[in-house]
Order: sequence, then structure tokens, then C-alpha cells
Amino acid sequence: ALDELPLPDIVVWTGGEDVSPILYNEKNTYSNNNINRDLTEMLFYQMYSRYTDILKIGICRGGQFLNVMNGGKMIQHIANQHGEIHKVEALQWPFPVDTGANERHSEVNSTHHQGIVASGNGVIDMLAYKGVTESCCYVNRATSHMSFIFQPHPEYDHEKTTSIFMYYLHCIIKMIQKDYRIQFPRKKAEVDAAARAVGNALNGDGLAAHVNRAPVQEEIWGVVQAPRVRA
Repeated sequence: ALDELPLPDIVVWTGGEDVSPILYNEKNTYSNNNINRDLTEMLFYQMYSRYTDILKIGICRGGQFLNVMNGGKMIQHIANQHGEIHKVEALQWPFPVDTGANERHSEVNSTHHQGIVASGNGVIDMLAYKGVTESCCYVNRATSHMSFIFQPHPEYDHEKTTSIFMYYLHCIIKMIQKDYRIQFPRKKAEVDAAARAVGNALNGDGLAAHVNRAPVQEEIWGVVQAPRVRA
């Protein structure tokens, strides 16, 4: 039984079909969904939400799913985005030089055609494309739950996307370690261990080099400032 397995440090929801609009109380206008997958992943979400010390990460559809589970909605179609490399803007934690970008602007890959509309409570806005959220983190101070959402694919062969993902993961882990009003009581994972767990879950060759570079990145990236969290 799942309840008998050791508790993970991180659970990753991966890419796939669109999230069923019925889960965010809207009609299906442009969604290719799989309700059976949605219901199955909801069971996993509910099970792991019983524990405050598990970081949830969502990649592409997985991020959209976590957004909906945290009260967000979806823009069901954005034209000319699927399959494109597009520009993004850092809304929090300016990109370090090591990510191959300037402080505020870079580019990422995209295989999604939908956009996130994050709910207003406890959201750390991180990355946007033309005003639409590409990455954010939900922080529930009452329960200490965290959901890190990243719509691009860091496991694909695109250096800037992978670097930005690893940098944001670093920021979130450091935020946990410094305990900015967020408690992870069981244990506090190190950056390289967290990166390895994510890399294994995604099975992406693009992450392998970054896992090995984690200690070096730790020195380069340095101090992480407390984020601005939407009240």
C-alpha cells in the first residue's frame, strides 16, 4: 500500500494532457483532458498533502494541476506558444549570470498551450510571459504546504530553461532552510539532493550536468533574499 512506503522529500507531477476544466469550475472550451488521470493525481495530491514536509513540484501539465489544486484557474488556450522558445521575465529573484541570462529577462522552451491564473493567496510570482504566469510557488502558511510550479520543461535539451529551473529550486530550498515563516519539520533537503530527486523523477538528461554542478552553483548563487508573497 502507498501508505507503507517511505515518505519522499519531493513529489513531482509531470507533463501530459490539459487539466479538466471541471476541476476549476469552467466549461471546456479548448482543453484536451484525461479525467481519469486528473482523479488519480488528485488522490496522490490529497495523500501527500497530509504531510507538511513534502515539497510538491509540477512541470508543465503538472504545474497546471498543482495550480488548480491550490485554487487557481487556467487560460484554456494561448496562440503561438506551443513548441516555441519564448522570452520570459523574472518577477522575483533576478537571474544570476550563471543561468546564461541577464537579471530580468531570458528565454525558455514551451510545449503547453495554456496559461496559469494563480489564485491571489500565498503566491510567490516568479516567472511570466507577456503577463501570464510561467512559474510560481504557492505557500500556505497555515499548513506549511508548498507547491512549486514550472511550466517549461527543464529536462529537455535547453540550457537556459534547465538553469532557471535549477536556480528557482535552489531559491525555494534555501527559503525553506532559512525558514521564512515556512516550516519543514521532518528534514531539510540539501540543494544537490533535491535536484537529484527531481532529475530522477523526470528522467531527463538535461538535468544531469546541473545535479553535478549543484555545489558550484551554491557558491555562485549565494544568499537568497526573502520573497514577496501575495497576501
